[in-house]
Amino acid sequence: MSGRFWRVGQFSTPTTRSVDGRMRRWLMNLSLILTSTCLSLLGLEVTLRVAGYNPFGGLLSGRELIIRESANRAMIYELTPNSEGYAWGAEVKINSHGFRDHEYEKEKPINTYRIIAIGDSITFGNSLSIEDTYPEILEQYFQHRNIAVEVLNFGVGGYDIIQEIAFLENRGLQFFPEEVIVGYCMNDVGVVSTNLEYIRRAQTYGKPVYNLRILQFLRSKIDIIIQKFSLDRLKDNNNQDSRPNNSLELLDDAYVNKRVRQIEEYVSSNTDHHAALAWYRDTHKISKLKLGFEQLKTLSRDHGFKVSVVIIPFLREHVDAHVAAYDIVRYEAYQNGFDVIEPLPSFINADVTRLKILPRDSIHPNELGHRLIADALSEFYLHGPNERIPLN
Repeated sequence: MSGRFWRVGQFSTPTTRSVDGRMRRWLMNLSLILTSTCLSLLGLEVTLRVAGYNPFGGLLSGRELIIRESANRAMIYELTPNSEGYAWGAEVKINSHGFRDHEYEKEKPINTYRIIAIGDSITFGNSLSIEDTYPEILEQYFQHRNIAVEVLNFGVGGYDIIQEIAFLENRGLQFFPEEVIVGYCMNDVGVVSTNLEYIRRAQTYGKPVYNLRILQFLRSKIDIIIQKFSLDRLKDNNNQDSRPNNSLELLDDAYVNKRVRQIEEYVSSNTDHHAALAWYRDTHKISKLKLGFEQLKTLSRDHGFKVSVVIIPFLREHVDAHVAAYDIVRYEAYQNGFDVIEPLPSFINADVTRLKILPRDSIHPNELGHRLIADALSEFYLHGPNERIPLN
């Protein structure tokens, strides 16, 4: 052996060298992937920070959630006074009194007509700045004409008609309104909010780990998915309840019964309709509308304010069944002595598809839609048959 001797383990075979080479290449590739991933994440973190992305920043700095559970059982949840942050597609700031608007004194200024707008996420202004919501636009219309009118935005996302009136009674009446506008969305007779689930999830957002913008981004996207599934489940539950219930005596009224049957026929033969339309064949939900308007009439009489109901249209092709649902709302409003304002003609003239914030959203109008609602209200108040507001 040429004077040499070998110990075991002192040499390697070609196969062993091949395995070691593959392992080194694998480790090198893994290292490159990890390095590239870390650099990409670092770049994304820097980009998000430079762009000012910090949706959880309010919680991390000690501010509260924008919504919280309410001690008022009818309201269920409420806006948190003095909170702010990015929520529902917009920068949101809640004033010291717990509604999304500028600060107002509870005592109304002398010679000023005060209006309170109640409603759901449309009135609140999802995906819009407060300046682009119809209550603010309406107030600006009056101010530009040197007419002393204040319009306070008491909209809260996800509220139904009962919650809206409870919020008015609990907070709004402290501001002594002379007029209340009900921004009525067609889903206001059902429960379409998962806000309580959101409140409980969002209580974890204040953890220090969420100082990382990437984790904020990922958590936000995950929560959007969870929210969507929760909302879909809620819609399914609503639809399961949306069956005619002729055992109730509520619909002894022939006018309402006729429209309920019309909606039932349409929903039964057409699958392409908004879920909320089916609720108007459910007497339980119509009873919620009836009860809410009766409660509002009592508050109106006891506290001396007038009531106007603005019916906000679906943002899709309007069929007879939609009109039948509007007829029920209009009828119940008139039964309680309320005025009704309908921007539907101007929505149709403008092409409802142009008024959507998102292509698949048939509920929330964009800035132009809010402006059309404000136009209809302005026309009613300034030129309608019932004189409301002193013009000098």
